[in-house]
Amino acid sequence: MRNRTPKLLAFALAAVMTMGMTVSAATTNVNSGDTMQNNNGIVMYNYGEVINNNSAVQNNHGTVQNNYGIVQNNYGIVQNNYEIVQNNYGIVQNNNGIVQNNYGTVKNIGDGYVVNNFGGDVEGGVNDQYYELPVPQNFSYEGAKKSDDRWWINFLATVTIKADEGYHFASAPTTTSGTVTEVEAGKTYTLSGVTENLADGGLTLDVQEGEYTPEQPEPEPEPTPTPDPTPTTPPADSSTAAEPASAPTVQQMEQRERPDPQDVEAAERYNFWMDVKSDVRIAADGKTLRVHVPADYINMPASVMEVIRLQAEDIVVDLRWNGERLTITPATAQRKTALKAFWTFEQLCELYAQ
Repeated sequence: MRNRTPKLLAFALAAVMTMGMTVSAATTNVNSGDTMQNNNGIVMYNYGEVINNNSAVQNNHGTVQNNYGIVQNNYGIVQNNYEIVQNNYGIVQNNNGIVQNNYGTVKNIGDGYVVNNFGGDVEGGVNDQYYELPVPQNFSYEGAKKSDDRWWINFLATVTIKADEGYHFASAPTTTSGTVTEVEAGKTYTLSGVTENLADGGLTLDVQEGEYTPEQPEPEPEPTPTPDPTPTTPPADSSTAAEPASAPTVQQMEQRERPDPQDVEAAERYNFWMDVKSDVRIAADGKTLRVHVPADYINMPASVMEVIRLQAEDIVVDLRWNGERLTITPATAQRKTALKAFWTFEQLCELYAQ
């Protein structure tokens, strides 16, 4: 006889969840439309409603009412928190406990507080307020904090901004919030006193390739020569083309590509390509980086192509995608155009298939 015990247990658990009774199972999920009351086990994914959480809810996309345990990775709503919410991307209402790493909204703080608020909206007290910084591109931060694949400055901290080897700041950085102080012209500056996010154009960093050359004083103007009484007009130079509009920076491209946190699949794709770019940035000279792209992905963000193109090291990005092998190097990467948001799989096959 076939063993039906697992199926019967799953059916019984689903029935208990739907009826709203106490569940103490080690691990379970709550689906959309279902309700669990008095959770004493672990809920891995909640898309319904958990009432009275006494243990752990991981990856909440629904509602948790009355949290006496831990909610990790909240994309939904936690009402009445008395213990801990870690990594909040959604809403916490009536916080009487601790919210750690807040990227979303915390309303009505009573006896609780927020630790590490990363650009979120908090009504009440905050311990360790952070503001977002632009993603480093040919420069680095010292004293900044990296979280959620983004860079942050504490409101009490001073962060050093330093141009990478072989690059320089063509002009001193400017900011809409805080104070920029020159340490070494064209090379190193400090940023302090920040009171708002600076990732979306709030901090301007004009980084250019090559070593810094101090600006030379303009020479004295030469005497104006006496004009020729019969001047002739030289023919127009038809070889000079219009200067192309500057393409978006990688940071601006990534800001446009950032998905809605509520869209789980889009967030997974975004994080996958962000990890690929991180690996490309740290790849050593001569390195071949093999990337296995999930079969259901239909395109690659334009920022990935731009990051490959800008690498100074001689690397090879080897994409294994739907049975195809696509190899891209900094020398063969396509230049970004202002209106292109992504490269489709078909376009990449035409350009790079082996």
